[in-house]
Parts: sequence; structure tokens; C-alpha cells
Amino acid sequence: MPILRPSGSDFTSFVKAAAQYVPAGGGGKVSKSGGVSVALPGLGAIVRTSQVGALASPTTSAVVINGVTPPASGGGGPPAFSPASATVPLVLWLAGNNGLNTSTSRWTDPNTTTQYTISGTSSTVTVNGLNACELAAASGFLNTPLTFTGAGRSVFIVLRHPSAVTTGHLYMFSGYFAGGNNVFDFRLSPISATIAVLHDTYQGVGSAGTSSNFTQIIGTPVLYSTVVTSSNVIYYLNGTSIGTTINNSGWGAVTAAPQQVNGFNAIASQGGPTVYCEVLVYNGSIGAIDLSNVTNYLRTKWGTA
Repeated sequence: MPILRPSGSDFTSFVKAAAQYVPAGGGGKVSKSGGVSVALPGLGAIVRTSQVGALASPTTSAVVINGVTPPASGGGGPPAFSPASATVPLVLWLAGNNGLNTSTSRWTDPNTTTQYTISGTSSTVTVNGLNACELAAASGFLNTPLTFTGAGRSVFIVLRHPSAVTTGHLYMFSGYFAGGNNVFDFRLSPISATIAVLHDTYQGVGSAGTSSNFTQIIGTPVLYSTVVTSSNVIYYLNGTSIGTTINNSGWGAVTAAPQQVNGFNAIASQGGPTVYCEVLVYNGSIGAIDLSNVTNYLRTKWGTA
């Protein structure tokens, strides 16, 4: 597509004397230095006569000024971030606003189109104007294996707690090998009526450490996330780090690949139902830029605290 790229002194005179923004349907005013109107969808411009030859098709070509192309009619801007665009492979994506159907007990991953079974008692509720899945107490779901390779994983889960987690554990993400051995748990455990702690375990070896205790957030969506490397486990609450521990669970010692996980065992709080808004699981340790992008995407979408 032919484009016009004024530069140097010509660029200066172009901008000062000839460049205009003209709304769709409007007519541009010819500059004193001469020029013709360039008809673009949603954008008109006046360019100097000497530059018109650069536009072989004025009705379809874009005028690029200082490397910036004006948006097309109806607005523009950068495309919305997609969790699947992260540099680490996304192995599970459950978005409440995309593919959730509690009436048929199915939740479809928009990235892989895999359908997961919601095995527990569930209903569809609205969170921040979007659909989300509410699981009754002691419910669980998902039965399709996930495949992991390498020494690391990253988990992001947006939940809304109608009431505090007061007994047992909320297993936000849990899986097992086909032989029945525990693969990992990412769970929330109560310390008191108002204080809870995040855990991450792997292969039944023991806790990979626990995060700093935090006050439970009730009634408002909250983002829990963890990034596991071969040496560390980092926990986040609404994007803020609340603890870093040494990964002593044996994750880095696992060399067999792939690692098949039988399912995502989301057991709602024993103290009451829990609303699942979105779940993202990556096969690897997500980097700082992706971590920021995913966190901002989820917090903006679900209106976390």
C-alpha cells in the first residue's frame, strides 16, 4: 500500500501548512501552499501538491505522519490483550464470559476448544457484568487431562468469596497423575475467621512453602496467582507479591515429560459456595512482562479490589 512519509523541512511545512484532520463527510480547506483533499474512511487530509504523487490510490492509501497511521473510521487503538499471547504456553483457560454453560455442565476453553465437565453443583452468576461459575460447597469440576513439561508453572485464578473460608481448604487448582499420586495443589487455607494463607504443594512431597498471611477479601473478586520456578514459589494477591519461598517440593527434580494431570479439582470452600470468574494455567514460569499483562487483564476485566 503506497504511503506518504514527509520528512525534514518538507515534513515541517507539511504539518504546519497543509495537514488537517477532517471528520468523515467533511471537506478540507485547501492550504495556501496548495494541495488536494485525500478521501479516507473517517479521515480527510490536505497534502501538498508536490506530495500527491506518492499516493497512487488516495481513497485507500494511508497518510503516515511521523510513523503513525491514523485509525480507521469508527476508532482504533491497540488490540485487546489475550492471555494466549503470552510467551509461555497456556494449557488451561476458563473464562466465565466465554464458553461457560452451567445448564449443560460444560465449560469450553476458548484457546483449545476443549470442553471440560463441571461435575459439581453449579450455577451462572454475574460478576462485573460478566458471567461466572458459582460452585456449591464441596463441588469439583474438570475431567480432561492437562499436559505439562519443564520445571515451572504459573497459575492465575479470579474468585469471589460470598463468605470467608473458615474450615478445610479451598483447592483452587489440584491435579493427580493417572497412578493416583498428587501432582500439585494450589489452595487457600484459613488461619482464622478473617486471615488465610496460600499454599503450593507438588508430588505429595510436602509444602513448597506458604505465602504471607493476608486478610480474606469477601464479596469482591480477588486475583490469586503463583509463579513456580525450579527454585522459588512466588505468591501474589491482586498483583502484589505477598511472599516468596524456596521451592522444596521437588518440582525441579521431575524430569519425566510430559506430565499428565487427570483434571482440575476445584473444590469450593467448605464454609460456603465460591464463584470462579477466570482460570489461567501456564506450562512454565511466566516472565515479568507477561505477568504484568495477565494481571492487568484480569484485574480490569473482573474489577478486583
